[in-house]
Amino acid sequence: GVAFMRGKRKYAPTISAVKPKAALDGVVQPGYIFESLNIDGKIKYDSLDMDNLIRTLNDTSHHLNRKMTFILGYPDTINVKLPAGPLFGMQLFQLSNKPIAVHVDFDSVPEFRFIRVGMAIHTVRLQSGYELTGGTVEEILNIIDIPDFPGGIMIFRDPYIPMPQRLIRLPQEDNSWWT
Repeated sequence: GVAFMRGKRKYAPTISAVKPKAALDGVVQPGYIFESLNIDGKIKYDSLDMDNLIRTLNDTSHHLNRKMTFILGYPDTINVKLPAGPLFGMQLFQLSNKPIAVHVDFDSVPEFRFIRVGMAIHTVRLQSGYELTGGTVEEILNIIDIPDFPGGIMIFRDPYIPMPQRLIRLPQEDNSWWT
């Protein structure tokens, strides 16, 4: 139920996806970095690369008492689909030049379960085509905190990745009548 990728931290295996309703769904999240695997409290594997971790997990699948240890990490990017209508349940804080998610009510909007507290909001893209990249908390709230929010996508990034320059893209209009 968990997919791994080669991570940034000394190429340590990093969780890239968790299958919904799998045993580890809600326990681990994308971006967590593998640290060790303990089998039956006796055998400990650490410093495994991705290939050896997957091989070891397959070889020990018959053991019921396997415990993995992870280090909290952030995925580079998470795209979250935002439904139409009012969005409640997310608190943002401006930290230096980054809008950071400091509280997420995962039950308020089902798609919020993918958001990681501490991640920076990189881009807000509305269904109309309007897009804000590198905006402030105030600008983001002006877009999403309205009763008739049209829906769209919010792109979260690892807070340690530098924020891009501020960019606003307006929706493309059909100007075929003009010619």
